[in-house]
Amino acid sequence: MQLNPGRSARAQWQKLSAPIERLIELGLLDPSQSVFDYGCGQGLDVQFLRERGFEVEGWDPYWRAGDPLVESDVVVLNFVLDCIGDPDERQEALQRAWSLVTDYLMVTVRRDRALVRVCPYSDGWLTRWGTFQRLFNQGEFYQFLRETLRGTSPIEFDRGGCGIIPKTENWQERISNHLQLPGRWR
Repeated sequence: MQLNPGRSARAQWQKLSAPIERLIELGLLDPSQSVFDYGCGQGLDVQFLRERGFEVEGWDPYWRAGDPLVESDVVVLNFVLDCIGDPDERQEALQRAWSLVTDYLMVTVRRDRALVRVCPYSDGWLTRWGTFQRLFNQGEFYQFLRETLRGTSPIEFDRGGCGIIPKTENWQERISNHLQLPGRWR
């Protein structure tokens, strides 16, 4: 089976991705902040955020490789790391996304244990669509974030498969009422 990483991008959804929608609902993301969607796929979240008045750019190695990487207040790495089959490349993507952040980085990974797995590949699975999926558990995910971005303190957001890594000191205070306590993995 051949690996087709570009097929991981969602193409048919007609709404903003759930993690970004949740940030907006909680008041953690608003049009006053610049946003960069790192690994944006075909750019659906970029499009939907622009329609809501956000200053947003995106980049993807398969769909928008010619677009520039843009430093932004908020950088979103939404279901990207779990689609990268090479562990070193996965670390590089996280570090590159972090280098663009001025306020915080939101990282989301898939936790779906019901994923249709075809065969083992690297440290994850090839799916029937020829895409790679690395299914993290809570401990692995946060350990990966801490080890790759040394000196940071990832904060569990929403349901554990989503972490926020603040770059500014007052950020944790600013959002503490919106976040779950660590250790809640649903």
